[in-house]
Amino acid sequence: MNTVLNENLEKNRSYYFDNLKFVLIVFVVVGHVIEPLIGSYSNIKLIYSFIYSFHMPLFVFISGYFSKDIINNKKIYFKTSGLLITYIIFQTIYSLFDVYILNGASIKM
Repeated sequence: MNTVLNENLEKNRSYYFDNLKFVLIVFVVVGHVIEPLIGSYSNIKLIYSFIYSFHMPLFVFISGYFSKDIINNKKIYFKTSGLLITYIIFQTIYSLFDVYILNGASIKM
């Protein structure tokens, strides 16, 4: 049964998008690595701006492309509401951490 499951997963995989996601993840890592060098070199700022101008919108596009198979609106509602609730929880925790631990000026949401 496990081989049947693996065959179905292999049949539905898109190697183009797998490779594209890998390249985008590499761009994220490169962007984070060169971020401290932005003030020192103008070419680094250009590379940084180039990477950040497209990699996140492309991640959003790919996520939307793979979520198109959801037909039932209830599934979409629960999926997005779960993400929204998770975002609110973690943003609140981060904001409290910023104010009380890092001595930030005020809570920013």
